[in-house]
Amino acid sequence: MDGESYPACLDGIDYDDFQFGAHLIEQKELFMETVEGPFLTIIEQPKQRGFRFRYGCEGPSHGGLPGASSEKGHKTYPTVKISNYTGLARIEVDLVTHTDPPQVHAHSLVGKQCNEAGNCIMMVGPKDMTAQYV
Repeated sequence: MDGESYPACLDGIDYDDFQFGAHLIEQKELFMETVEGPFLTIIEQPKQRGFRFRYGCEGPSHGGLPGASSEKGHKTYPTVKISNYTGLARIEVDLVTHTDPPQVHAHSLVGKQCNEAGNCIMMVGPKDMTAQYV
């Protein structure tokens, strides 16, 4: 990085690198789908400015990743919803680069729904198809 030296966990990656990808939904079992097919809607994007996501090597978390409409006294969190689908579904969120095509990021996400590999996984359905990443 132009001769600059950063600790491995602070490589200057922009928060904008954190994105949900519809391609990360994995079906574990076959369930009935509608004619149009299932799709993922991002209901609440992550906050774009004024917050830097912490990596695991930086120590304990300081709280959840805020949603775009989060304000003092009214916290929101990144939220997605599967539509046109009936049954159970697994939604997996991974940290990827902001390149085309996206590639797996060198760092990993941490949080209540995340495993040691940095994948944040939630099961949804069959009644509520919404996943909120707190």
